[in-house]
Amino acid sequence: MPDDRGIIPVVLLLTTRDVWKDGHMEVGATLREDSFKVAREGHADSVDAIALIAEQYEKLGPEETFGMFHGKEPVRIDLPGAFMDARCVVAGLKGLSDATL
Repeated sequence: MPDDRGIIPVVLLLTTRDVWKDGHMEVGATLREDSFKVAREGHADSVDAIALIAEQYEKLGPEETFGMFHGKEPVRIDLPGAFMDARCVVAGLKGLSDATL
């Protein structure tokens, strides 16, 4: 919903980590809950890019996903990961029903 200046705030949930458990990527449940809360309280749209990104990484599996991250750091993505993450964010933004992007 736009504010009086026409600005539409969007909260992006972005932090995935190359941490796996039972075949699923760790998605930071606490961070997600807090981000959803901020969006609700601020009457902002939100894009759960974490879920979109994790879904794509899970399709690749842990071995392929390792190449998406920078070295052995579980948070910093490398160029292939950055392109995949960007595609997921754009898809999430396009999925907002009331945002005119």
